[in-house]
Amino acid sequence: MLLVEKANRLKSFKFDEHVKDVGLGFKGTLTGEEEWVMEFGLPDDEKIDSFILTFRFFYQKGESISFSSLSRFFNDPELSSEWKNGVSKARKAYFDYLKGYSEYTVELFDGHPTRRKILDTVLYGQAAHANPEKLQRLRQWTADGIRANLLLQEFTGILVQILVFIKYIGELSERELELKPT
Repeated sequence: MLLVEKANRLKSFKFDEHVKDVGLGFKGTLTGEEEWVMEFGLPDDEKIDSFILTFRFFYQKGESISFSSLSRFFNDPELSSEWKNGVSKARKAYFDYLKGYSEYTVELFDGHPTRRKILDTVLYGQAAHANPEKLQRLRQWTADGIRANLLLQEFTGILVQILVFIKYIGELSERELELKPT
């Protein structure tokens, strides 16, 4: 099953562990020349890029295993009510999460964008595609180094939270497959 395969692939990247090791904080150091140098904890670009290639299967609406597409399985009589209820709850949590707002990006990026807008802007402005509108917004939001790093930290945090939903659905789906005779 593609959903289980891709969920396990995302788990195998251990992106969440990498983010935990790196940390998403920042620190400022005053140099001898009375200038502040800011350092931000960010995951490696290669880790983000490899993660996003598989992550998009769950995010992009046209994909068969995207959160948007999973509702088509709710009327399948062969799937258990445990799976349907679990996936339904995970989808609701996912969509509610994306409608929500970041705690610390207030007034930094076009007012107060939702997590979905942040995710779309980085994904389709830089990481996965080059949508002109999203690219323009990304350039505005990353006009200086501090905002650019804060945006990437928020983007990373969003990816890690969505990974929690993906892992949960993957585990439900694995259990569901174990119940079915081959």
